[in-house]
Amino acid sequence: MAKRKFLRYSVLDAKNYFDSGGKPPFRMNSFGGTFGGPVFPGKNPHTFFFVDYAGQRTSQGLTYVDSIPVWGPQGVGDFSLYSQVVHDPVSKVAFPGNVVPASYLTSTQSQVGQNVIALFANSGVKPNIAGTTTANNYLYNPQRIDNGNAFDVKVDHQFTENDSAFLRYSYAHDDIFQPGLLPKPLVGAIVSGPAQQPAHQAVLSETHVFSPALLNTARFGWSRIFITAQDFDGGLKLPTQLGIPGVIVPGDEAHTDGLPVLSISGATAIGDPVNSPTQIGTNNYQVNDNVTIVHGKHSIDAGAEVVRLQYNMYQTLAEHGVMTFTGNFSGLGLADLLLGAPTSGTYQYQQGTRGFRQLDLSFYGQDSYKVNDRLTLALGVRYDNFFGWPWTEVNNREYQFDPTRSTTAVFQVGSKGVPRSGVNGNNLGFAPRVGFSYKVASKSVVHGGFGIYYEAPQVSNSYTLEANAPAIDYWAFNNPVYGATGFNWVSNGFAHTRSTTGAPEGAPLYAIDPNARIPYSEQWHASVQQEIGDSNRITIAYIGNVGVHLDGLLDINQATPGTTAISTRRPYPYFSQIWQLQTSLVSNYNGLQVTAERRTKNLSYQFSYTYSHALDENSNNPGTIVNSYNKQDDYGNSDQDIPSRFVGSVNYSLPFKGSGFIRPLVQGWQLNAIATYSDGIPFSVLSGSNSLGVADGIVPRAQFVGASGNGSLSSGQRTLKQWFNTTAFANPGAQLWGNSGRNILQGPGTKNVDFSVFKTVPLHEGSSLQLRSEFFNLFNTPQFNNPNATVGPGFGTVSSAGSPTTLQRVSREIQLAAKIVF
Repeated sequence: MAKRKFLRYSVLDAKNYFDSGGKPPFRMNSFGGTFGGPVFPGKNPHTFFFVDYAGQRTSQGLTYVDSIPVWGPQGVGDFSLYSQVVHDPVSKVAFPGNVVPASYLTSTQSQVGQNVIALFANSGVKPNIAGTTTANNYLYNPQRIDNGNAFDVKVDHQFTENDSAFLRYSYAHDDIFQPGLLPKPLVGAIVSGPAQQPAHQAVLSETHVFSPALLNTARFGWSRIFITAQDFDGGLKLPTQLGIPGVIVPGDEAHTDGLPVLSISGATAIGDPVNSPTQIGTNNYQVNDNVTIVHGKHSIDAGAEVVRLQYNMYQTLAEHGVMTFTGNFSGLGLADLLLGAPTSGTYQYQQGTRGFRQLDLSFYGQDSYKVNDRLTLALGVRYDNFFGWPWTEVNNREYQFDPTRSTTAVFQVGSKGVPRSGVNGNNLGFAPRVGFSYKVASKSVVHGGFGIYYEAPQVSNSYTLEANAPAIDYWAFNNPVYGATGFNWVSNGFAHTRSTTGAPEGAPLYAIDPNARIPYSEQWHASVQQEIGDSNRITIAYIGNVGVHLDGLLDINQATPGTTAISTRRPYPYFSQIWQLQTSLVSNYNGLQVTAERRTKNLSYQFSYTYSHALDENSNNPGTIVNSYNKQDDYGNSDQDIPSRFVGSVNYSLPFKGSGFIRPLVQGWQLNAIATYSDGIPFSVLSGSNSLGVADGIVPRAQFVGASGNGSLSSGQRTLKQWFNTTAFANPGAQLWGNSGRNILQGPGTKNVDFSVFKTVPLHEGSSLQLRSEFFNLFNTPQFNNPNATVGPGFGTVSSAGSPTTLQRVSREIQLAAKIVF
């Protein structure tokens, strides 16, 4: 049996680097216990139980630095504090003094824009960081609450000497209050609000030994997660108050009442999360069986697995609507909002939940063949078939766009020859694997291997055929020319006529390539392992892989840059944007790993260094390509490309024994340390305005105008105010894509040392008390995040550090703990 208690408290911690005021409060209590033994005590028990419980109560102050609107001396419309030139949206002539004239501010659409901007002042949100003007000028320290409980119950039973089984049930429940980047009702357009996350899991396993050379293990598993989340602004009727129609659906206010997301170039976005409220209920059923046969020098494993996935969901990507204000018309995103002139917008409304299904079937076999005392081979093959990928819907409420069938209509799956998943199927998922281990000498071993691995990516329902009209109400608008006929002002909101029989003209769509393939990777490795003495080992390894048929979203209806009507420049002018899920992307990784290890009674350590390079066209699942007609231009450093990474850990039990009354004081001490040093995460530089005229929310990368290099600065030149050479980048010219590459710059790295001291105190025979003091980021080194890389206000500045919500790369935190074992 064991009981434990962990405590983190802000009094012991350091402030976040960007906390210019008081230290945000933080308190985390983790506690729990374990207990196990025979169910029926006796001389020869056959049934044993094990139970555990873990609880956590967290109240964590967060640090957000935002960019909010600020007016010059003349008040509303005075952008004299901004460096961007604000010009007349029609004549393109700069407004005198960067002040929008009153003639523009009296229009209906501007009144709505002013209503939106007034939410800042009405919520008490105003600049509060000294020395700032238009960017990174507001500090917000909300509290995040996470209260969780979890337990496991396991029963093991030995039926006979050859037959045993266990049954385990696990449960976890989290109640989360996640604040936004800004106070309510502004929120900040990130995942936020109250959420509840109960989770269940059960496993039944039976193992039977038929003979010393024949073993069978069968398992059945079930897991269920039911996530519900609410938005902050539900019930406030803000769209009605602000004058933005078409958001709230009569009769379904509970799901549709919320503040639309308003994305503003150069400022922090506002609005409730795009996908909240949310309801996601999943059931996963898994059955597998494995047979192990030992015959001479062969150890053979063969088996099969069936997985049934059930996802019942209520969620879209624009539940209250999304509008973007890019500065296309006036030169500044905030000025466009003041004028009530969005660049584009989308709206998605789903009535009721949807039921998604998928069935995975796998077979495998592997032979571990010990050729001789030096050489062992591993030869195997696996077959995977993902029926229904990416998803089927229980009532076929999905619609496919296939230009070989029609360029003006969508077709319901399961009818007219359209597969229920929209994909024709993949039945050739055979994946061979081969490996070897060769003992060169008594303490020298060489390993190597190659394998193919299929994996069906979990594509969100929001990116599938379910998101098309008429399955849901999916509508969008684009405003290429200010004030043109059909211009959708913010005062027009999302008002439109819903189609119930098909996808209407001008509708945006999601599609999937009918011949999409299941992505797979080819992986290989080779390593040399050398033991030194009895306790030390060095390993040098090369690891490589390529990803093939990786999934991504490409806009197959992307307009060519220009100034004429957008529909005339699209391949399929009847519709607007068409994001098609394709499996045509690739990735590449090569890495060198060096590891040194030591294991002794009192001292153990492991030092690992990795030098690697990861390349791909997109790192998300699924991600989008900037220019769908030139996806090769997006091939570059992966979002996860970290060229150099070092991790070292040391555990040292002090050898002091002592005697007499001082013995309990000097024995039982252990020191531990983990050091992590790594390069930063790469990032792209984005344009702050979009003159392509292709709409659809597509944002090009910036234009590189530097004389040489890629815009990076040396370590001695980098500052938080200018992490890279901002003068080397500019907004592209009219109807031009930016020429800067994807992920060409690198953000701040990680330099972190964790340290802990353990003290074990014997209590009496068979029991002890362990006391711990743990220091995370011992030297309180700021772990800065990537800079603002969008041309405009705050360009090139670093305004955040660490990831407090995940307790990663944090400022120094001290944790005290006690554990009793008896």
